[in-house]
Amino acid sequence: NSYRAENQTDINLPAKNFLSIGGGLVAEKLNTTRYAGKRSNEILYFFLQDEWRASENLTFIGGLRYDDNSAYQSRWSPKLAARYKINEKLRVNASYGAGFKAPDFRQMFLNFMNTAAGGYTVYGANEITIEELEQQKQQGIISEILPRAYQLALLNPETSKGLNLGAQYDVNDKLNFNLNLFRNDIDNLIQVDIIAYRNNTAPVYSYFNVKRAFTQGFEFNSNYRISQQFQLQGGYQYLRTADKEELEKIKDGTVYTRDPVTNEVYRVDKSDYAGLPNRSAHMVNGKLFYDNV
Repeated sequence: NSYRAENQTDINLPAKNFLSIGGGLVAEKLNTTRYAGKRSNEILYFFLQDEWRASENLTFIGGLRYDDNSAYQSRWSPKLAARYKINEKLRVNASYGAGFKAPDFRQMFLNFMNTAAGGYTVYGANEITIEELEQQKQQGIISEILPRAYQLALLNPETSKGLNLGAQYDVNDKLNFNLNLFRNDIDNLIQVDIIAYRNNTAPVYSYFNVKRAFTQGFEFNSNYRISQQFQLQGGYQYLRTADKEELEKIKDGTVYTRDPVTNEVYRVDKSDYAGLPNRSAHMVNGKLFYDNV
């Protein structure tokens, strides 16, 4: 059962201010074979945002959000943004704000084996401990426990601070380009990782907090209206990520690895570090839309 109630009210205020204010309540209750028993969670949130048009070309936006999750402590998240119209074709914008993301049901409580895809298993962080894995190994269910499993713990919510700088250029009424530069510093980033292998070599996954991490890079997007019916979109993103603590150890020269071919042990260099797992450094996308008008 999932219940959600939300209200947003928009108010035109004097001095060219546009206020949005609202809040909501989310209540979820699950009883499924993918979870070990009944699970429930309640989320209460409140937000407000004011858009102030300081001049014909300059707009400021300030906002504040409050999240109260029944499983975690409450959190305030502010945001400030500005947009400036240089001319009829070019606009630039900047924003800085805080973020909050609590673990979801899957990351906390999932207990699932996918027999149709080789028998891999996924445990929520609340559903597995190193003691239980060692017991499964004694029973012959698990063949190997990886070092990552010894870091299993209950999840903390993600908190972040992000800076974005962007620009949009309209070539004409059919073609435009967007460029966005970003940097996000994240505490307790929620990351999935392999913790063990079953006796049939299928991996066992669970979720962890990366205590201090960052993501940064840029994205470039374009939109072209081919005709009234067809629209083409394309984009490219370059992304760099890191676990700050791991990166500091590498810079200090305290991380070593072994060459799988020669068995030579050598010190890991910064250029050898690929960043957080499951994050592509390069990503390209293309979309074609058709409107039946």
